[in-house]
Amino acid sequence: MDLSFWIKMTEEREPSYIKLKELLSKKVSDRKVICPVSPTLLVEFRKQPASEKLAKYSQLIDGFSQGLSIRNWHSLFKDEFTYITAEKKIESKVAYSHFADAFSSSTRLVFGQQWTEADLKKAGDIIFNHFVQMSVNKVFDIEMDENEIGNITFIRNRFSQLAEQEKAWRESHQDTRHVIEQAEFTATVNAVLPLIFSVLISATESSAPSFRNLTTTSLEDKKELLDRCSTFWCRYQLMTALRSNRAFLKENDLWDIEHAATVLPYVTCFACDGGTRHICSDVLRLDKRYGTMIVSKVDELIEFIELI
Repeated sequence: MDLSFWIKMTEEREPSYIKLKELLSKKVSDRKVICPVSPTLLVEFRKQPASEKLAKYSQLIDGFSQGLSIRNWHSLFKDEFTYITAEKKIESKVAYSHFADAFSSSTRLVFGQQWTEADLKKAGDIIFNHFVQMSVNKVFDIEMDENEIGNITFIRNRFSQLAEQEKAWRESHQDTRHVIEQAEFTATVNAVLPLIFSVLISATESSAPSFRNLTTTSLEDKKELLDRCSTFWCRYQLMTALRSNRAFLKENDLWDIEHAATVLPYVTCFACDGGTRHICSDVLRLDKRYGTMIVSKVDELIEFIELI
């Protein structure tokens, strides 16, 4: 669910959202439904100052997500690429983690060399169990490197710059959809190259032959391989569709794409605003591609959940 659904359920001003909240509460309690959050959703909440309202949002997220979040797309792509090159089926579980992990492409814990293996395992277990018990509000208080690539604050700043660059570009260019798609494909390749290199460097002896085969395949085969990575294909296709169907881009448009590209292939139902639904369903038909229900109206979401 996007930000507006969470806010309206918390505010309880509209009967339909009160009904949605009550329905989800029962379904989550019965372990029939879970509502994972995403890095984009969490950063929207984290931008807000601490308040009683934010605490209520956090409480609802904690209850309906049970701590589950879609992973940062950098981490998810690396796993998708590893699975695809090894000719293995991508399991949906690779898309999920605890929401504390969603704030960065990786969480690094550095210990002194004097630590034994037993001590490291014990410390790791303690820290993991501590994270699992933390509320969203507590995670918001954790200090992060704002400039780290993959950090959601870094991404937010980058999106603001991209929106301005797109505006300046359109003032002097009028590109066809094919040209836009080629540009977005190239930009996405450049974005994932460091991730691909990190996978290749860390390849085990058993998986190395699969990666070496990449050097002998054609450009068409390499493109086909990347297109099989859902987060890669969705990102450049969604950006292409967005640029082709909007007179200009806003920062929030790019956040919608960031949210949809990672989430859509791995959830049963995706609730978003009308504009995002149009791009995802009417233009790209991602609901058919991934078997995901895409809704933008609260009554549609209620109807879907009632059938579970």
